[in-house]
Amino acid sequence: MNSRIICASLLAVVLGTAQATADEGQRPKLQPPSTVSVYAETPSFGEGVVFDQQGRLFVSQPFTGQVLLIEPDGSSSVWTDAIVTPNGHKVLPDGRHVVMDRGPTDVEEDVGSVAYLSSEGTLLARLESDEYNRRLRAPNDLVLDPNGGFWFTDPGRFMQNEPGRIYRVNANGEIRTASDGIVDFPNGIALSPAGDRLFVCESGTNRILVFPISDIGELGAPEALIELPSFPNAWTNSEAEPDGMALGPDGNLHVAHFGAGVVHVVSMEGELLGSYTSGSSSVTNLAFSSAGDLYVFGSSGHRLGEIANGGRLMRLEFE
Repeated sequence: MNSRIICASLLAVVLGTAQATADEGQRPKLQPPSTVSVYAETPSFGEGVVFDQQGRLFVSQPFTGQVLLIEPDGSSSVWTDAIVTPNGHKVLPDGRHVVMDRGPTDVEEDVGSVAYLSSEGTLLARLESDEYNRRLRAPNDLVLDPNGGFWFTDPGRFMQNEPGRIYRVNANGEIRTASDGIVDFPNGIALSPAGDRLFVCESGTNRILVFPISDIGELGAPEALIELPSFPNAWTNSEAEPDGMALGPDGNLHVAHFGAGVVHVVSMEGELLGSYTSGSSSVTNLAFSSAGDLYVFGSSGHRLGEIANGGRLMRLEFE
């Protein structure tokens, strides 16, 4: 295993919540990881960190059109190159993989799709249009629901101010528009354990929104759960943006803050419990292993023009 250990006291600092430690003797709300290490390095900046039912680890490489399989020793191999611009990635209960595909980035028309693949990486099918026969634009990230389906975000083209959409796909592969034009660049997405609330990173406003979900699976009006701390973003020359999001074994939301290299931990009630530095200059996506360790995909470069510097998968271990 790639065991390049990084000093946890420097790179896994609990940054958050002065309120949590303002009173002398009060325990901090968030404990730092015991170890932070570089688990793997990849040829390109990436996305889509996911484990399958067998514990295999995958990451998306949108700029090379590949999904990589990361071995326990940190080495990698190409699992599939059937996706043009892979992004978010999840594994259905039946073993099929679902990967968000932006499609070619050098064309004007909408060419996004949702790709279904076998456990061996063979392309099985694509979902290309919604119920109104509108072509998907830039599917970004997804979360599984307890009924064999999933929710996914489609923010449109990066930095183009297109109306953000959220879709739901049921276990039969039928798609329905759940939200249209409400969210400013919907990105990472997570579901409450009870399945009654949908959390969405609104990258355009540096917030996390929460939607109530009705008994028939429809979204109600969203509310702002939290506005994240402001950090400069060298990748966009703007403000850091919430990107990928994962529900942790502690029942809290873990949010990758793109452009800042920070993972925020937010309660279901919208309280910022603390923040970890990740060991990378920018972070995009993250996932928990069955052992409860947090794997965070970051960059080796410091700005958009340094994508060729490669990617870095960090592992945060907790006692």
